Amino acid sequence: MFRSHEMKKVIIFALNKHRDAVLSKIQQLGMVQPIDLKKKDIDLEKPSDISNLKRISDCLLRVSRLVNIMKLPPKKLKFTQSVLGLDLLDRHRIQKEDSEETLEDVESYLTQNEKTLIDLEDKYTKLIEKEEELLSFKTIADIFDELNIPMDLLESTNKVSIISGKILTENQPKLETELNEKLNQYVHIISRPQNKKESIITVIGLSENLADISFLIKKYNVNIFTIPSWGIRKSPKEYVDSELKSLSSEKKSTLSDIDQRSSAIFEQGVVIREKLEILKNRFETIHNTLESEKFFILQGWILKKKSHKFEQELKKEVDENIVIKFEDPKETDNVPVKLANKKFFKPFEMLTELYALPKYRDLDPTFIVGPLFLIFAAFMLTDAIYGLFLVILGLFMYKKLAKYNEGIKNVSIIILGMGALTLLFGILTGSYFGDFPKYLWGVEPKDVALWKDPLEDPLFFLIISIGTAVVYLNIGFILGVIEDHRKKDYKTMFKERIVWFLIQIGVALLALGLNPKIPIINLGVATLLIILTGI
Repeated sequence: MFRSHEMKKVIIFALNKHRDAVLSKIQQLGMVQPIDLKKKDIDLEKPSDISNLKRISDCLLRVSRLVNIMKLPPKKLKFTQSVLGLDLLDRHRIQKEDSEETLEDVESYLTQNEKTLIDLEDKYTKLIEKEEELLSFKTIADIFDELNIPMDLLESTNKVSIISGKILTENQPKLETELNEKLNQYVHIISRPQNKKESIITVIGLSENLADISFLIKKYNVNIFTIPSWGIRKSPKEYVDSELKSLSSEKKSTLSDIDQRSSAIFEQGVVIREKLEILKNRFETIHNTLESEKFFILQGWILKKKSHKFEQELKKEVDENIVIKFEDPKETDNVPVKLANKKFFKPFEMLTELYALPKYRDLDPTFIVGPLFLIFAAFMLTDAIYGLFLVILGLFMYKKLAKYNEGIKNVSIIILGMGALTLLFGILTGSYFGDFPKYLWGVEPKDVALWKDPLEDPLFFLIISIGTAVVYLNIGFILGVIEDHRKKDYKTMFKERIVWFLIQIGVALLALGLNPKIPIINLGVATLLIILTGI
């Protein structure tokens, strides 16, 4: 319970003709985490034929793209699905088939559907791009319309260039002065203030002077408007609104076509994608092996308690024509970690994983992290109504959603536990939406509290909070001492654990006003330990 599962390194020697059967069985059992073998002193090579893996990866990318295209139309989801983003499909029983049969099915699926769906996606993408262009231009058109600037007169010619943009009002006179000086008055400037800080400016000049005009405009940080040729017209706003309306209709039509196409093939596509992912994992495992003409070698990690069953199942699959060897991990091995908590603590493993998994066979802090997380969370909320809401939410998630995902199940249990303790603390402290009963019925929290009202004696609860934190901290130090002793790391034990016990004792004695020499000695010893262990 306090440490992760014991692991064994498994080494498999099998004939090449049994490779597919062995790897399929390993994948089916799901007990082994393969290791990528490197060629060192062993006179064996990596498998050279990777054509199947490339073909599978290519098909997986293509099918995944089609599945994503079919997700473009908005789906009508149940409330729980929409809230949690779940995409729940019916379960499908899959017949066992070899890789060639699977790939033939995939190619047939792609031949029938790929071109049509990709054409629809391209059409939809172009519509989105056009819509974004129109919306971007609409912002400019709104500004020009508000300032009564006729956009149909802004078209440049072979002889005349017209540039419009936004400039800081304080920079406008400087720009006008420099343009007139530089171009000998062969320039015309129209400006309208947009607000107190910025103005809209239009510069009209000869095309032969465009380089000088552009240089000065950049010098004064003018934000130039990009006006497409189709936007230079009378009533551009009406044109944009009309085009957006037409695009919206085309988008809906395209999404409807995708939805109609996907209604019959979406679930099939998801199933095919999962089959390809399984195949890809299998072939990647093949390329983690070393092989000769006759046999291959595969290594991996397995739970010690499952090693006997694994050996039996694999030998049964190939009629004993296999050699399986188990080894204990070495100190230099990067051993995977599988936490081994009892059922009560299992949901809290996700809290431990949020920080970092302990190293192999190191102490697993889940049994401390889980309960204390609930206590601290409930102590911070301390409200019976909030607690009741959390209990209802936890029960709802556990009853309705836990069956779909182990993570949701664990979260629902944590919320349920947190809600129950929050409800308990709320009843003990008389907190129901804070002091809400006082405004409804004139009842003070202290009158309904079974223990104490935090508002009446906040210092008492502050002391409890600090005391709980100190206890929590010292449990960590004690567990650290136990681990350091097990590893014989006495330097860390004294420098990072015991020294804090001495400091705490010294501070406590000083606070209690006892013999001042004792805490000073403790603090001195602690300081000496820090210095000595730091050398």
